[in-house]
Amino acid sequence: MEKLYSLISPRVSSEKQVREGHGLEGQEQRCKKFSDEKGYIYEATFPDEGVSGAILDRPAIKQMLQHIDKNPSKKYVVIFDDINRIARDVQVHWAIKKEFELRGAKIESPNFNFEDTPEGTFIETILAGKSQLDRQQNARQVKQKMKARLECGVYCFSACPCGMEYKKTAEHGKLLHIKEPEVNIIKGALEGFANGRFIMQSDVLNFLLKHKHEFEKNKGINLNFVKRILSAIVYAGYIEYAPWEVKRRKGHHEALISIETYEKIQDKLNKPEKKVTTRDNDEFPLRRLVYCSICGKKMTGAYHTSKKKVPTPHYTCNNTACNASPKNIKRIDLEKDYKELLHRIAPESEIIDLTRAIAIDVWQKSISKIKSTENEIIEENEEREKQIENYLNLASKATNDFVREKYETRAEMLEKENKASKKQALPCNNLNSDDAISEVLDFLGTPAEYWQKTNLQGKFMVHDLIFTSNLMYDAENRFGTPEISLPFTIKDAFSTASSRRVDRTGLEPATSSVQMRRSTR
Repeated sequence: MEKLYSLISPRVSSEKQVREGHGLEGQEQRCKKFSDEKGYIYEATFPDEGVSGAILDRPAIKQMLQHIDKNPSKKYVVIFDDINRIARDVQVHWAIKKEFELRGAKIESPNFNFEDTPEGTFIETILAGKSQLDRQQNARQVKQKMKARLECGVYCFSACPCGMEYKKTAEHGKLLHIKEPEVNIIKGALEGFANGRFIMQSDVLNFLLKHKHEFEKNKGINLNFVKRILSAIVYAGYIEYAPWEVKRRKGHHEALISIETYEKIQDKLNKPEKKVTTRDNDEFPLRRLVYCSICGKKMTGAYHTSKKKVPTPHYTCNNTACNASPKNIKRIDLEKDYKELLHRIAPESEIIDLTRAIAIDVWQKSISKIKSTENEIIEENEEREKQIENYLNLASKATNDFVREKYETRAEMLEKENKASKKQALPCNNLNSDDAISEVLDFLGTPAEYWQKTNLQGKFMVHDLIFTSNLMYDAENRFGTPEISLPFTIKDAFSTASSRRVDRTGLEPATSSVQMRRSTR
């Protein structure tokens, strides 16, 4: 009599069933009992943990097929606890069965008798279709319940937004609550991007990576993660989900940021980056950057011929409906006003020196923190090495293949974590802040000179770094009081603080030596 070897494949479809239930163990036990009753030689178990039955690309199925391919001389029987454990999709069911049949393996179940007859095929198809129907109806029911919760202002997706966690409440059931200390990092990232502290999404990413040790789950922090948190209205205390036609509404959870901050972030995300085009040239570097304050349209640049037939460069508002007077501004006058504006918003040398000292102090503390983190990583790696050795020892002593594989898998995961942490270690000895700090502070202290000497694309970059909204101009009010980014508001902060200190004294009258400053805001 030919020997038949059994392979067992239990499956549960959710991570929660893996963590809290005993479905895998129960399925495996029933399948082993069935294998013994049939007189098969049990060889291995390949569990699918938290994997949907609607997909063909499943780890356990792949591993079983590879196992069969490695042992072509053996005859295998693949045992599933029930027909719906094979798949919950008709096409996937037959695709899996075909793969095993091509390798000479049979599929059996303690709860269903597979028959190679027209009637058996018909019944099998009906039952596979019933499994698919159950899955689709269950998915529809779950969607309807979740949509109803969203419409009531309750966030209910299984994955919590970073910086938040679910807590049970008497009124709304599971409700989002802020999670310390992650919430402070996420809030800092969102507000920093909104107020101009972080210019690009990559700056937000760098900020998050510096603080990733404060996250409970710090894997997957990349640009896609940054885009998700910047676009998530849930942080503003609102609920909205377009795929299910759930319109924006106030949520019952606590907000991290205001809705105004959220909208500011979206405007920044949707704002196209200014790039040099064929219409731009060095003769009119402020074309498309300066707007007419009367009508709000972009000003263009061109040469106009005077009565003396001399072409003169002007910036112009070409909007025929605009009543600005004059519409044509001489290039020399507008660019002079622009450079004077840059001079005016530049912090004084005393502020730059103080900022330099603060930056160096912060840098040194950061280096100290990085070194401390590096030591923590080394200690964590050593601890993982001990765990790896322990799991490998347990695997060598295990008598159950399933348990042995679990130990080996855990050891392999720990080894991957070790390699990943070693790659993330920063070479502190090669970090030098002097050049970077000097270049940034030179730009902050002399933005007009920096703008003057850089190329056209550089001028665009300088403009976007300084001004947070459209820069308006007219002949009477010039540039007025534009909105500027965070670094350049330092001057206002110091001026205000200085004024308050003088007001509090009230002891001596002002003298000519006191420098009076007018805020540019």
